[in-house]
Amino acid sequence: MDKIIVILGPTASGKTSLGIKIAKKFSGEIISTDSRQVYISLDLGSAKVKNFKPKDRTSFQKKMGYCKALGAPHWLIDVVDLKKETFSVGKFKKMADLIIKDILKRKKSPILVGGSMFYIDAVTKGMSFPPKSSIKIRKKLEEKTLKELKIFLKKIDPKAYKKVDLKNPRRISRAIEIKLETGKSILDFKKQDIKYEILKLGVEMPRKKLYEKIDARVDERMRQGMLQEVKDLIKNGVPKEKLIALGLEYRFLTQYLIGEIPSLEEALSLLKGAIHRFVRRQLTWWRKDKEIIWIKNQKQAEKEIGKFIR
Repeated sequence: MDKIIVILGPTASGKTSLGIKIAKKFSGEIISTDSRQVYISLDLGSAKVKNFKPKDRTSFQKKMGYCKALGAPHWLIDVVDLKKETFSVGKFKKMADLIIKDILKRKKSPILVGGSMFYIDAVTKGMSFPPKSSIKIRKKLEEKTLKELKIFLKKIDPKAYKKVDLKNPRRISRAIEIKLETGKSILDFKKQDIKYEILKLGVEMPRKKLYEKIDARVDERMRQGMLQEVKDLIKNGVPKEKLIALGLEYRFLTQYLIGEIPSLEEALSLLKGAIHRFVRRQLTWWRKDKEIIWIKNQKQAEKEIGKFIR
């Protein structure tokens, strides 16, 4: 069975830099498992690694978001335009499987790096995905408030209501769409179909230190121009509703810019608190996965990878 490596961890834990070091040492190529780095122009807010696109990229590489960053090949960076398309976990899995096949064919090591739990599980645990919903249903749901969506989902699919992120209107709407279209719960489409032998490494860091890094990183990104990035996205035609639906940095800065949050100071305070809560959700999710080996540094990671590839 083909082998793949996964480096996961909460926001600001250092998994990106570790992934690059591991890719260089073990002849690997990184597949980003970040639900926002797939979007063009979402850079500072998504903590996208600084990269360049080689001029000699093949059509496959262009389509699959191939680039290079700090000497390591990366995939699924800058794939879609948020104005035109909303990326999905189903599309991610299809693309990731094709990329993994390509990497393995060239005798390189696929390394999944990121913190989007559903994206990682889609590849490492295998999932089947429901069909696309009708535009008619989607438009009707877009007219509903978050509160109305939650009430509707609880009524038609109480099982999904207990599992879906109730702060994310897009996730709630998708669960409703699937139930209305197929008669099945979104949870019924998550099935085991493992294709690979997998090593999962989780980057561990004390909670207090992690929160300090998160807060410092938000401040640093603001100095680098994160607010201007959001202003430019709005100016260039990205709907405000889509930015808010992305959550975290894009949500709170957009809400500040449109006047829903009265001051930038309050927006940043809310943002930092929301990232702390998101980290807790990430860790709660991953603590249930007994396949993850938690590591504290590069040396431990290299030791585990050495045993795995042998």
